[in-house]
Amino acid sequence: MAVVTFDPGHARFVKAGSRSFFLSTTDGRVFHLLRTTCPHRGGPLHLGQLDASRGVIRCPWHDNDIPLRCLERDAAPLVMRPGSATAVLPDPGGEPITVDGRLILATQR
Repeated sequence: MAVVTFDPGHARFVKAGSRSFFLSTTDGRVFHLLRTTCPHRGGPLHLGQLDASRGVIRCPWHDNDIPLRCLERDAAPLVMRPGSATAVLPDPGGEPITVDGRLILATQR
């Protein structure tokens, strides 16, 4: 396991070895660091559409609605503080951990 702290105002994408995560929120207060890959076929969920009222992200590859409660089970543990986020990530297997500032959050419908 690895711990990483980053500025959520500038970084929204974290990669630990072969696993990638994106920072997502449904209400602007509770954040999750979700896996970027759809559990169905590995589609890029970070490019999907978030429907907060229904609690789903629609996968852009197959138009499947993935319940957020399912995605949150595999989310990286995350603690948010003003100006910083600290996450516990899976062991990157000797690979570097990268934090990226690209804004690639699932978009709200």
